[in-house]
Amino acid sequence: MAARLRSWQIIDGILLSCFFLITPATVIISSIANSARQGVQVEAPGAQAEQKVQAAAQAKQPSRESVEREVHRRLNERPELGVLVALLFAGFLSLIGLSLWNLALGGIRLFEGKPFLPKIGRPRGPAWGGREILRIVIAALLLEQGIVWVQWTVNWRSGVPLDSSGMTLAATLAIDGMIFLAAWRLLNRPAVPAADGNGPRAGRFWPSVRLGMGTYFIFLPMLIIGMILLAAALEWLNHKPEVQPVFEIYFKEERAAILGWLTLLVAVVGPVAEELFFRGLLYGWLRSRIGIFRGLLVSAFFFALLHGQVVAFFPILALGLLLGWVYERSGSLAAPIAVHVFHNSGMLFLAFVIKQLAAGLPIL
Repeated sequence: MAARLRSWQIIDGILLSCFFLITPATVIISSIANSARQGVQVEAPGAQAEQKVQAAAQAKQPSRESVEREVHRRLNERPELGVLVALLFAGFLSLIGLSLWNLALGGIRLFEGKPFLPKIGRPRGPAWGGREILRIVIAALLLEQGIVWVQWTVNWRSGVPLDSSGMTLAATLAIDGMIFLAAWRLLNRPAVPAADGNGPRAGRFWPSVRLGMGTYFIFLPMLIIGMILLAAALEWLNHKPEVQPVFEIYFKEERAAILGWLTLLVAVVGPVAEELFFRGLLYGWLRSRIGIFRGLLVSAFFFALLHGQVVAFFPILALGLLLGWVYERSGSLAAPIAVHVFHNSGMLFLAFVIKQLAAGLPIL
């Protein structure tokens, strides 16, 4: 046991050393590269003129009315776009109906003296600690920086820049894959069973999925209202938020292979890996240390922080709290995974409709 402990200490030392050596080097080289690019721009007056022309073109943004007229024209010319909009509207009405239905079921349970949301299980006791979670985080950061170094090396040696969309997609898939494998291995360790014997691998898949989706439908109107209020506030402040890199690629990319892999990443791989880590590992460990409420809040905070969206931080925080709560009530990771996959798939379909309606318009 002592020898094994020393080996893990050596591994931790190597990971931390690599992290604290590579991270400053990455920042320094990135700063040098940005300074070099700025120097090249200063020395090239033609490039400056081109940038001024582009800035002038961007300044002449079309009015909102002209954009709306263009969208209406496309709807009239392409009936399939009207079908997409109709499907989107029908899906929205269906979600509202499901929300009302699940609210009614919750009200009936309250009338009968039962909890508003049923509890069919509880998460099992963790067989891992904060050290294993920290190793996964450091390894993911090192993998991300390693891919950046590979891209810089290839660009420097060949003089041909790599495909940015493909590199972003490959890096995200590699990181999510590594997190999935590490989290899956830890979650399948023998653990102290929960009081009712219902752990993540218990045979309650469909009841957990139904509980998770029902809870999601109940709180979905609040999420939608929050997003609408946020969008109205941003428009009032005349602030255009940054788009997540994966969705920026989705809006700009036209290659079928890239779009296919991106859809798989956003709708399946990402949600599964994130739920295994944030709800399975992080929340499972925090729950045993600081309790349910604080564990939910801290895990949701880091979940929102990971997405790097300052403007959408609080909506993502609310989603993280919801995902943690359905895991707590079901005791199975099937519940938050199902909710996360459904939510991301819906956002991806919405992005697809916007892309088809507004292709080439300066609103993306």
